[in-house]
Amino acid sequence: MTISVGSRANSRETFMNLVKVGIGPGCLALPYAFTKAGFIMAPLVLVLMTLMVYRNMKIIIEIKELLKNQNPTKQFATYGDISGHLLGHNWGVVVDYLLVSMQLGICTVYFRFIPTNLSATISSVPQSHWLILIAPCLVALTWIRHMKSLAVFSTFANVATMMTIIVILLFAGQNLVHRGAFASGLPAATLATAPVFFGSAIYSFEGCGAIPSIHESMADPKQFNTVLSQAGIVIFFCFFFTGLLCYVSYGHITSGSMTAELAERTSNPIIGLCNVMMAVAVALTYPMQVTWNMRVDLYQTSVLILLGTVYLWKPLGVCVLLMVWATPRNLLRRFHHIAGWCSVCFRGLLKVFR
Repeated sequence: MTISVGSRANSRETFMNLVKVGIGPGCLALPYAFTKAGFIMAPLVLVLMTLMVYRNMKIIIEIKELLKNQNPTKQFATYGDISGHLLGHNWGVVVDYLLVSMQLGICTVYFRFIPTNLSATISSVPQSHWLILIAPCLVALTWIRHMKSLAVFSTFANVATMMTIIVILLFAGQNLVHRGAFASGLPAATLATAPVFFGSAIYSFEGCGAIPSIHESMADPKQFNTVLSQAGIVIFFCFFFTGLLCYVSYGHITSGSMTAELAERTSNPIIGLCNVMMAVAVALTYPMQVTWNMRVDLYQTSVLILLGTVYLWKPLGVCVLLMVWATPRNLLRRFHHIAGWCSVCFRGLLKVFR
């Protein structure tokens, strides 16, 4: 998909998009992750992971710009485009498959996170009903094809997310002052459960898959490294203080979402409002996580059929699958491709059982 000049995002819009894809449900899971590594080990590893991710992002962008200078007529909007040009078409397809699989997993969490938060606030409506209600909205958002247009939604989502994080930090700070002891009785490092921390922390960097597309959509790509550094600082401090302050304040945390943890510890209506704000913020993040997936060639969507069979007994996975396919321009062509794929499989089965 070629991006027109008028649809390209300026530095402010790019910054909003980077912050939004960087701060999601994974940030609220960091307090739980910190309990698995300790109040010394967890911050140190988080700093190292952040530096590693930031450096890798810069390397990817440098390679992307080099390839663009060498091949001005080609577009390198995804990791698959870059690896396909450097390593060959087949490796590009493999990379696309892996990243689409990763994004499907992340978006499945979104489809669990949003109804859970809304149902926790308005318990009279079951989670399944919330899922049905929000699905059309998410489909409509995926029809937005340009990062510039998504920047408006990113701004609203960033405001909601930052307000939620501020409320969480205020509650944690108040509880810490009330306790009067910093990290009292908490382990400095816990090697036995450190892999759990590593997995949860990696999930927090869920927005890495969208970096090439955000760079591609920028009006002045030369400013991208500066904007990436600014966004990275904001994201890191949100991660660091949310994880560390909540951990040393509350100690053992059992929930994968800090707002859910606070809802169990207190009946303050502000926490219910935070749950709703985070549900809205995650819903507005969803299109940014799947937009770049739309760039994957149509014939490659056969992998999504395989993923669909894996998730067949999980309605959330099926919903995510449909959302990834739900583009008005390509919907009929995709279903035509699916029908052809099913026909080939059916003929193969007939040959086997003859």
